[in-house]
Amino acid sequence: MSRRYYGIKNVNLTTTQRADLLDALKAWGDNAAPNACNRNHWRLRLDNDAIVFEANWDTSEWTLDSVKAKLGQIFGVNPDNIGHTTNAGYAYGYLVTFSYGGTNYVRMIAFGGVSSTYADSHAAVLQFLSDNAAAWEPETL
Repeated sequence: MSRRYYGIKNVNLTTTQRADLLDALKAWGDNAAPNACNRNHWRLRLDNDAIVFEANWDTSEWTLDSVKAKLGQIFGVNPDNIGHTTNAGYAYGYLVTFSYGGTNYVRMIAFGGVSSTYADSHAAVLQFLSDNAAAWEPETL
């Protein structure tokens, strides 16, 4: 298990597909951990089209093939037909865009990078949320 932050952004999902994906993602992680801070925690962006997760993850669940298998299961498609592009140089971590039939549908980021420490992942997600506060924080008076 590895405690890290991951982010998911809707690119072209329908409302139903987005809800199905969020429900599945909320179930990932060690939700039975005796220490509550190690359970899956999430935060939705204000427009509900992106989410950040923190949890203890089985790192085998976050390989490209395993994520494609999960996406295929969620959406009822053959994972072999799910494409991807990667951007290891993204400012906040390792970014992957998943596509199907030539259309991008979902972006996922491993904050701090694929093999980051918890401290690096935490620092990256805090910087991301700070840099994008208008999309993630409600207005304050």
